[in-house]
Amino acid sequence: DLERMPAAVALARSRLPEEVVVQVPPNLVAKSPGVLRACLEAGARDLGGISPRDEVNPDYTFPSVGELTAQLAQWGYRLAPRSAVHDRLAPWAFAGRGLS
Repeated sequence: DLERMPAAVALARSRLPEEVVVQVPPNLVAKSPGVLRACLEAGARDLGGISPRDEVNPDYTFPSVGELTAQLAQWGYRLAPRSAVHDRLAPWAFAGRGLS
């Protein structure tokens, strides 16, 4: 039930340390933009990777970057790129694997 997602985000945000980023994939709520906005207002700060196909949930297509950028701007948010691994986790994620 998508309508419960903002409450789950708010609960996670209230219990997790500030450095833990709560993610809401926009393709899972694309048909309910109000839910995405409510999740952002509840503390979600990451929209995950935006790609042509969601390998985990292939039935849920992503909105285009342009559509998402415009929608977020209407609400006072800005879409910003990030690495697949948050910078603060990169040393841990790549340790011992020959990557940096």
